[in-house]
This record gives sequence, structure tokens and C-alpha cells, in this order.
Amino acid sequence: MKELDLAWFLALLGTPLVFALICYFFSFRLNQITPWIAALGGALTLGISLGMAVQFKYDTVEQLGVLDDENTRMQTSLFERGKNVDLVPGYEVHKSFDWVTKVRWMPKLGINFVLGLDGLNLAIIVLVTLIYFVALLAAWLCPNIEGNFFPLLFISEFGLLGTLLAIDGVIALIFLAISILSYYFLLQNWGGENKNNSAFIFGTVNTIGLLILAGVLTYCYKSDLTKFANEGEIEIAQKQIERAHPDWSEKQRTDYLSYHSFNILAFQRAGLEQVTQSRTNVSKTAKTKHTFSLLAVLGASLLLGFSSPIMALIYKTYQDTRLPVAMLLAGAFPLLGIYIFIRFGIQIFPAGIVSSASWLTWVIIGVIVAISFMFLFVNSPERFIALLSCWLQFICYLGIINSFAGAPNIWKSKTFAGSLIWLLGGYLCITGLVFLWKQIKDQILVDIIDFKLGTLKKAPIIGCSFAILLVATLGCPGFINGLGLFLLAGSVLQFGFIPALIAGISFILVIIACYRILNIVLGESSSTP
Repeated sequence: MKELDLAWFLALLGTPLVFALICYFFSFRLNQITPWIAALGGALTLGISLGMAVQFKYDTVEQLGVLDDENTRMQTSLFERGKNVDLVPGYEVHKSFDWVTKVRWMPKLGINFVLGLDGLNLAIIVLVTLIYFVALLAAWLCPNIEGNFFPLLFISEFGLLGTLLAIDGVIALIFLAISILSYYFLLQNWGGENKNNSAFIFGTVNTIGLLILAGVLTYCYKSDLTKFANEGEIEIAQKQIERAHPDWSEKQRTDYLSYHSFNILAFQRAGLEQVTQSRTNVSKTAKTKHTFSLLAVLGASLLLGFSSPIMALIYKTYQDTRLPVAMLLAGAFPLLGIYIFIRFGIQIFPAGIVSSASWLTWVIIGVIVAISFMFLFVNSPERFIALLSCWLQFICYLGIINSFAGAPNIWKSKTFAGSLIWLLGGYLCITGLVFLWKQIKDQILVDIIDFKLGTLKKAPIIGCSFAILLVATLGCPGFINGLGLFLLAGSVLQFGFIPALIAGISFILVIIACYRILNIVLGESSSTP
């Protein structure tokens, strides 16, 4: 097989689908072993993602010496690797492990099956597969899980992973729609007392975000990308026109040969050219279009990222839904918001983020202040977790957007990296908090520790899940968030004294709220001394 990276991609996407079918067929007659099969599927998917991470590190860092030379590091980025793939005649990939794959689907419409991997989506993929694995293990603690529960969980994972890997706009939208639909049906069937309202709000909010994103991609598709297309393909098409339509005018030939595509990497090349020309002869209209397009993507990202916390604030979704669904809604799905903003917003419209970074930074600081003071009036653990999710996302948005404000320096890049590290560690922690809170609330955790239910004897794998959750809740986020906070600290000082003071007060208020909510949670448990 020429493209071994395609084999990795297909294995990662195919494993959840295969186990969704297996769980579906076993749920009719052998429902008691379905959780074991689901746990095996989650473990295999996590193992494949970790294998991809190891191989990707070898291909891009160790083998090519990316850390030793800045020019080599740029050449091995997804932007440059995708450019090489697009410019190879006949859509043939020149390397087996370039971690970009392109399969023709509807080339006349500019739609192709394009998948790619870089450090951004790889880190989120590993975290998503880990959260899904732990959620599938946690399903052992949920009695009477029947029907399409496990198949829908695997289909939702398939949609999330596809959205993270897709480099073609249409393919990404298809995967995103699959993920939204699967979560909608999960809420519709296992969403608790307000399942209909929760499913409706979730579906509506995310559908609006999906439509906004589709509108932005359609706007990009209508732009002429001929200068970023394969020159060999354009020459072949030009010769075909000369033979088939010698009577065509120059305008007809130009219109026919104009290249339109949904390739996100082509959009990024066009956006980068916009930045390089912004110092010379780019009109204010073009800059305004890029800024409004970026704000539209930001709006779609906020809708996708905040749909789960909104449901938790209104309908107590985390409390009423089944434990695995609550963990995934709190820890996995919101990660799409930040990813889409970076991939579809900043990387496609860099001129927009450069021109709007300064005032967007102050807007986000104002929102963070409002959320921080809301923590003082929250007495519900579920609403605390929902607000914490919103706060984590806005802190990440603050770091990312501020890294493009003002003159570039070394701390700007550290701010960008630190923001992502902060987000990943934070949502790993939120996943563990949801698990521990629901188990303490339902007395299941105390009973298991006391061996009153004997669950550990019946399912030893649950012991592994507790160990993972203990690390996820206490160890890993503490280290990751500490590193992210250190990298963010330098960027906060760049705002000035007042914004830095506001950010510091925000952290203090959140810590105070954490202690108060912890006392409330422990007080709800009658088995807690």
C-alpha cells in the first residue's frame, strides 16, 4: 500500500464504525457482553491514536530534525505538506508518511476526501479517544443500558475524529453533522426528565453553528483559487478547451478554468497571501470581509463549544443524563469549538485576526470578568461545572487571540501553545469532575469502595477506570495546567497591569468557588463523614 498514513487514518475512523455495528448486533441477544465489546473498541481506538502520535513524532520530529532547524520545521508543517500534495500531478502523493492523504471524489465540484494531521488535531484526537475510552468503562456503572446506546457512542466518536482529521470543508461538515446527530439521539433517548428540551436545544444551537460554518466555507469556495491550484492540471484543462471549444472567447475560457475548491489548505494559502499583501495594496473592503468572516467562524465556534454548558445551565443535563453521555458532553464535544476557530478561522483568515485581535482581547476579558463574578452566586455543582467549562474556553480564546495582537515575539508563540495545553488539561479535569460528582451524588462510588455492590469482583476492568480517572482528575491536569498557566503568565503581562490584575482576580474567584462547591458535593453524600 503506497499511503501508509491513509491506513492509519482509516483504522482510526473505521474502528468506531466496526464496533458500532458489532455492539448493535450483540445488543439483540447477548446484551450482557456488549459493555465488554464496547470497552475493547474504546481501547483499540485509543491505542491507534497513541500509535499515530508515536509514528507522527518520528516522521516529523525525530527523522527530519524539526526541532533543530526553523526552516525544516516550517517545511514539515501541515501547510507545506498539503501544498506538496496539491501540486503533485494526478493527485498522487509523493510520500507514504507525509500524513496528508487526498482521494478524488468530486473534483469538478472541488470536493475531495482530504485528511491531514498536525500537532493541533493530534493532541485533541488523543484526548478525545482517552475520554471516550474512560466513558465506555464508566458505562459499567449504569444499569439497564439497552438498545442503540453503545452504537451511538461509537458513531459520535467517528464523527468527532472525522471532523478533526478532515482538510476538505465539505467532508468536515459531513463528519460534524454526523457527530451532532448522534449526540442528539443520545440526548433524545437518555437525556433524563428534560430529554426532549435538551435534545432540541443541543440540535438547534449546533445546527446554527454548522450553517454559519457552511456559509463561510461557501464564501471561500466562490473565490478564485487558480493561482493556488496544480499548474499541470490547469494546462491539461486548457488544452482540452482549445481542442473541444476553439470558438470560445477569452472570458469563457477564464471562467471555465477558474479553480474553485473546498480544500482548507488552499483557503489557507489564499489567506496567507492576503496577509503578505496587506502592507501594500489590499483594499479596506478585503480586510473588512476577512474580519467579518473570522467573526462568523468565531460565532460558530462559540455555539459549538458552549452548547453543552448552556444545556447544563438550563436543563441540568449533566445531572439527568447517563454517566457516559454526561462525561462526553462535558469533556469531549466542547473541544470542537476551539479547534474550528483555529483551523477554519485563524488559519484561513489571518488578516482578520491580526486586524481585530486588540479589541477582541478586551471583549473576552470583559466576558471573563462577568463569568468570574457569576461563580460567587453558584451553589449547584452542575452549574459550577458548566461555568467552569465556559471559563476555560474563554481563557483559551484570550491566549490564542492575544498571541496575534501587537508585534510578534517569542512569548506570543508560547502563549498560543500554552492556551491549548491549558484547554486540554482543563477538559480532562472536567471529565473526571463530572464522573466523581455523579458517583458521589448517587452513592455508587462509596458503595463500590466499601464493596457493598461487589462490582469490582464482577468487572475488574472498572478498577482500571478508577485508576485512569484518578490520574485524569488529579495528576495529569495538574501538570498540564501548571505548564499552560506558566506559558500564559507571560502573555497576561503583555496586556498591561489592569488586565493582568483582572485575570489574577478571576483565578482567585474560581478557586474560591471550587472549595465551596467541594463542600456542597461532600455534604450531599450521606456516607461521607
